[in-house]
Amino acid sequence: MEAVENINQMGNKVTDAGFRFAWCNHDKGFVAVDSKLVFDNMMEPSGTEYSKMERDWYCVVNGGYNPMDLFRKYPSWFEIGHVKEMKKNRDGGINYVGQGIIGFLPIFEVEKTGGVN
Repeated sequence: MEAVENINQMGNKVTDAGFRFAWCNHDKGFVAVDSKLVFDNMMEPSGTEYSKMERDWYCVVNGGYNPMDLFRKYPSWFEIGHVKEMKKNRDGGINYVGQGIIGFLPIFEVEKTGGVN
């Protein structure tokens, strides 16, 4: 997969330069292609040695998945979290954190499993 190859190449270069590299998910990654999520196809072959995830909780929920499940499936991958809230009517709009439908407290309670420091 070309995207994963690019992630690994960029991650390697950035790491060699003394920095850390992370990529961000979007809700489009939570669709199945050949019965496997695009997100899983992106995660599994790219190694945590050179890249991490900036997990966008809004996009995970909008894609129909639970952020806590991803913490358990990919422990230590998610050093960075992109916190934004979903409107209560699920129209895809963004709201202020705490004024929407994403339950952040349970996410914050298990975030260390996912790698958030």
